[in-house]
Amino acid sequence: MPEEYRGWYDMASLVAQSQPLPDLPIASGPSPVFAGASGGSTPLARVQDLTIKLSALKFASSTATSSSNNNETYNTNSGGSSSDANTKLADLQCQFEQLAETELLPKYLIDDPNLKVGCTGSFKTSKVGNPSKPTYGQSVNLEKFDIDYWIESDILFKKYGPNLRADLKFREILSKIPGFEGLKPNKEGLSIKFKPSKQ
Repeated sequence: MPEEYRGWYDMASLVAQSQPLPDLPIASGPSPVFAGASGGSTPLARVQDLTIKLSALKFASSTATSSSNNNETYNTNSGGSSSDANTKLADLQCQFEQLAETELLPKYLIDDPNLKVGCTGSFKTSKVGNPSKPTYGQSVNLEKFDIDYWIESDILFKKYGPNLRADLKFREILSKIPGFEGLKPNKEGLSIKFKPSKQ
């Protein structure tokens, strides 16, 4: 581990021992740093920096958890323990957030720099929440899953309408990232819903 992150890792270890690793939701109101921005770092540099820090926290948390809890529930969807599945899902959530910020949102931020974003469904909650599905209540199956993404913006809602949309270019980027092999194809795997801001 780079020496500059040693202190951060030590702090993460103390936090991990006192409380569980929190969920990593999709951030609202992103403010990407574009390449060449004055005084800012490049997206790649920021992603690498964040990845190192998150890895340190995740490792510290998993170490603390394994030493204090030896009883785990087997998760048939992931082929491993429920903690393993939750760790993998948190990993994918983090990667998706980073990629959306750098590869998907910039074109929408041009029209509305104040937009808000997020996810719904099992990719966010880790459980299938649709009661009409036979898998209702079960853990998300990362071998076959989808991502329901939303963008809240009056400007973009007026421009694109309420219908679910696909982004084939971004979907292709995801297909090349390890861990997203189980993402369903095209709009079935990644759908984007524009919605008006809350009044």
